[in-house]
Amino acid sequence: MAWWANANEQLRKIIAGFRPQRTHWFEAYTPRDETVQTLETLAETGRVEIELDPILSVPLDIADIRDAAREFEQLSTRYRGYWPHYELCPMGLIEPPEQTAKTALSRLHAWVSRLDPIISQTAVLRQETDDLTLLREFIAGSDETTLNLFALSHQTDLLYKRMFYCPREQTLDVRLRDVVNEEFPRAAHRFLVVVGLPERIPEIEKITAAASCLRVDVPTWLPEHIDEQRTQINSRLDAVAHELKALQQKIEALKDDPNLVEALGNMALLEWYLEHVPATAANQKFCRVTGWTTDTEPQRLQNILRAAGFHAILRFPPEPVGTAVPVQAKELWWTQPFRVFTTMFGTPEENEVDPSGLLVLIVPLLFGYMFPDVGHGLLLVLFSAVLYWRWRDGHFLIPCGIFAAFFGFVFGEVFGFQGLIAPLWVKPLARPLDVLLAPLAFGVVLIILGLLLGGLEAYWRGKWRTWLLAEGAIPVLYAASLGSFFDRKVGLLAIAALGWYYAGNLVQHRRWPLNTLFTATGALLESALRLGLNTISFLRVGAFALGHAAFSAVIQELARHAQNPVLYALVFVLGNAMLVAIETLLVFVQTTRLVLFEFFVRFLRAEGRVFKPLVPPLSRS
Repeated sequence: MAWWANANEQLRKIIAGFRPQRTHWFEAYTPRDETVQTLETLAETGRVEIELDPILSVPLDIADIRDAAREFEQLSTRYRGYWPHYELCPMGLIEPPEQTAKTALSRLHAWVSRLDPIISQTAVLRQETDDLTLLREFIAGSDETTLNLFALSHQTDLLYKRMFYCPREQTLDVRLRDVVNEEFPRAAHRFLVVVGLPERIPEIEKITAAASCLRVDVPTWLPEHIDEQRTQINSRLDAVAHELKALQQKIEALKDDPNLVEALGNMALLEWYLEHVPATAANQKFCRVTGWTTDTEPQRLQNILRAAGFHAILRFPPEPVGTAVPVQAKELWWTQPFRVFTTMFGTPEENEVDPSGLLVLIVPLLFGYMFPDVGHGLLLVLFSAVLYWRWRDGHFLIPCGIFAAFFGFVFGEVFGFQGLIAPLWVKPLARPLDVLLAPLAFGVVLIILGLLLGGLEAYWRGKWRTWLLAEGAIPVLYAASLGSFFDRKVGLLAIAALGWYYAGNLVQHRRWPLNTLFTATGALLESALRLGLNTISFLRVGAFALGHAAFSAVIQELARHAQNPVLYALVFVLGNAMLVAIETLLVFVQTTRLVLFEFFVRFLRAEGRVFKPLVPPLSRS
């Protein structure tokens, strides 16, 4: 099924081609004396638009935040294990850097003051767990005749009594033999009970430490009998485990503190700045430059600036809240002439379809059908070619003229001359109904395409399910309703689509079913009325084709009544010139109206902002 995978991949690429390119918010810190040159270098890339950050526009003083960074590193050494895993995702600064560092450290110290008691309590409980686990190991191999731990649980002033656990292979210093009461080997450790005079305590502790022996604290609450000791130790271990779990939950809850996350993020950002600032600029003050770029990686712009010898540091933080993200349409030479239609409606945002690629076919088809004449079409091509370099917005007339000439062959029209070429289809005035219905069918396809593009945009916005449940039924219902005029069986599909529409609305708003039915019905009636009017609007395409043929015939008839060849030529030339000028304007207006108000309104809200790259100084005129 490799061909299927390749086909899907190609389809995804084609669909992605209709999506405007999203730009990225960037911020760069540049030494104050390099700011102008840095801006000029960024402008020369053609990939940067400068916009002032509405929240912050202050210089960055590297020296003032180094002390804060050192203090943060000290805290990091001790508490990094308690921080959330995402602390290295810097956020945008909302204060001057020096104040940001001060605020972040203040919040970290406040957080640490809440964490330290929990850490201390956890350490005590873990030590108790270790001691009790060792005591349980000791008791596991003991009986009533063995040393009773109860005797070690109460200290006296006259005698030093301690239990230690040592590695099994470790030997003891001979000096300790006169005070060792007894050795107790167990499964994992060798236990020692040391009894001696108080003045021997320093010597005992030094010798046991040298032998890698560690002390085991025997709790005073141990009962006298060994069976009761086992029960009490197990019970206490369970209680300690429960307490440790509760303390761990408190630590996890502290990790979710939003102030901690923000403080860690901002300090990580400031550390990042300090790490990347070149040594040659370490003692300078930096100016902050912000804006948008079409680059997807900050390193590309960073490398361009470094190659030019500038010491700026650049990153892609989250864009400021509430700002409109500019988008850049994919600039292809074959779509550029038709961008004039899109700009009339507005700029698509990042989750909207850029229809310029579709207009390459739609506009010439509509224009050419309404203006079908081989001679007139070639005149339009010639006119646009002559003004090619002076009138860039009129480049779309070249493909429109070509299609007009093509439909001239379809209808057999050449400056209104009858019988000069045989029509590939029909003569417009001979079969006017066919000429009217053909663009009606094209209009239906165009409207359905617009509805489906609305579904594609819903998918891009993450609202695919919502669209599919209700609005997704509209194109099916529309197509099936029209198809039922030609085949009644298609009406069953229309009924199914109607059920789909109501069921989807009820699924989305199940709490108020009656209100939902009324609202859905009203929306459906409105959509049906609009779709009906939009469909009928395409009759004008055929009407203009018929009108063009009629006007051409009138000009020919007037020329034939001329008294001499000069007058004939004058009437013919002036008549066709007026016809081309007037109908070009009228057909352009009608094509624009159909594209904007019958097609674009189905899917395009045009709430985006166009990306306007910074122009280098030498490029300005």
